[in-house]
Amino acid sequence: MEIKILYDNAALKGFKKGWGFSCLIELDKTKILFDTGDGPGYLTNLKSFGIDPQEIQHVILSHPHIDHVGGLKYLIQVNSQIIVHTPTFFPLQFKMDLMTSCNMHETFGFEQIFENIYVDFARNYVSEQFCIIDLSHGLLIITGCAHPGLDLILRRAARHEKPLYGVLGGFHNFNKLDKLENLSFIAPCHCTTQKSSIIQSFPDKAKPCASGMVFKF
Repeated sequence: MEIKILYDNAALKGFKKGWGFSCLIELDKTKILFDTGDGPGYLTNLKSFGIDPQEIQHVILSHPHIDHVGGLKYLIQVNSQIIVHTPTFFPLQFKMDLMTSCNMHETFGFEQIFENIYVDFARNYVSEQFCIIDLSHGLLIITGCAHPGLDLILRRAARHEKPLYGVLGGFHNFNKLDKLENLSFIAPCHCTTQKSSIIQSFPDKAKPCASGMVFKF
């Protein structure tokens, strides 16, 4: 299983960067997009990886901020067959627009969307959907911005039988670094304000994140 970073605040040479986040989960021949950045930049990076947008079968959206859903319309223009897993807390008009332009699947909390791939909600002052990937050695969590709090997301994921293996994505203003001590993989991306502190605190398991990077599990 691979995760390709398609869009982030930082980028490797030859890839576009910007304020937003998007990554591609690849399981054999299945390609699942998590968030879409703020515009079409992630599709340019997708092509730099040699992947046709029509190969994407599923999209998971975390929350309705423009830097996470702004690029969706550009994918729909070239691949209207995708299934977009959209949380019930998204604006009604957003969901209605999707229903007329692609295959919109409304999610209501914990749910399996593909073999070994799940989604769940974290709710605080704001709601956000996150992804859970069931690896042989534990659960990998993917977050958009973790607005409700990364510690809350980790607690919700820990309700499941398997141990937590790692977390990748935006951590926002999360600063309770002790909550990461038991993880084996940490990749702070996008809006994470404590990136440097996290990487310095966990040099053996924390990895930098940038457009063009590939993580293999």
